[in-house]
Amino acid sequence: MWIEELKTGKLRAVERYTDPLTEKQKKVSITIPDRKRKTLKEAEKALEQKIKNALEVKSDRLKLEELAELYLADCKKRLKPSTIHRKTIVIDKLSEEIGTDAYIDKLTAKCISNCSLSAGCVKEIKSMLKWAYINDYIDDINFLAKIKTPERTHREGKKYMEPEELTSLLSRIQRDDYRDLTEFLALTGMRVGEALAITIDDIDLSERLISVNKTFYGKTMVLNDSPKTESSRREIYIQDDLLTLVKRLYRSTREKSMFTQCKYIFQNNGKAINYNTYSKVLRRHGIHPHMLRHTHTALLAEQGVPLDVISRRLGHENSKITREIYYHVTEKQREKDHEAVRRVSIF
Repeated sequence: MWIEELKTGKLRAVERYTDPLTEKQKKVSITIPDRKRKTLKEAEKALEQKIKNALEVKSDRLKLEELAELYLADCKKRLKPSTIHRKTIVIDKLSEEIGTDAYIDKLTAKCISNCSLSAGCVKEIKSMLKWAYINDYIDDINFLAKIKTPERTHREGKKYMEPEELTSLLSRIQRDDYRDLTEFLALTGMRVGEALAITIDDIDLSERLISVNKTFYGKTMVLNDSPKTESSRREIYIQDDLLTLVKRLYRSTREKSMFTQCKYIFQNNGKAINYNTYSKVLRRHGIHPHMLRHTHTALLAEQGVPLDVISRRLGHENSKITREIYYHVTEKQREKDHEAVRRVSIF
């Protein structure tokens, strides 16, 4: 315990303690009239009681804000920054709806189901509460089975571009670096974050290979030293249509890196191109960046490349959308073949 003198002239007795849940140092204090021995002993007892009360409350009741802090601290020990970022967004959303001061032992299925949360958010919240149960922060999670998971909304509209649509898009993009990035994405099938993280060290022109081994995480531009999943770590063959572009980007980046020390093949002012600004440009043309990845699938399918080869090139373990695009394109091709045969006259 120590004594602090306030600006008003009054005295304050202060004591520090460690919160066992967060392992953070906290303080309790009371105002005292003087520094007499009797006063100090009474103050010491009062502070001990305040600490005891605080610890008893904490051990019995845990608030959502406190659970989130503990949960994310544990996640940071084993998960990527991009995953932590996603979890944080979800928890912040729940906190806005329910309140950070809500006690987790008072959460109910109805309480969570009534929040305007996406299916992904509900899944993440269930994971956090299951973690709380395993770590003895909550006694009962049977109510999780009652939580209504919202149905995922399916985006309507075309998922990929035809070759002529891609050509038109490239002609309308004014910035050279954005146009190069757009063409690169359509010819490699990379995720935007993967492409933005490619450096000249990842390109082997002699073997015609690009190594995908890291990624920028979307809007935050957090660099992960590994791609999205284990299957995303791959080597992409540089086909003839792509070779000219890659050679030019490689040569240009080597020259720039002598002055900027930046080795990203898509860079601006010595830094990797920002996902957000690039995405806004494409959206003005009615295109989402991920649509270029689907376009690559369609281009390969039209050329008769097998689905398993396309999946490995994309770094997919299993993708419903990739299969849908592949079968849609190949079905269209079969119809063209049938129409061609139908017009043949033998007699």
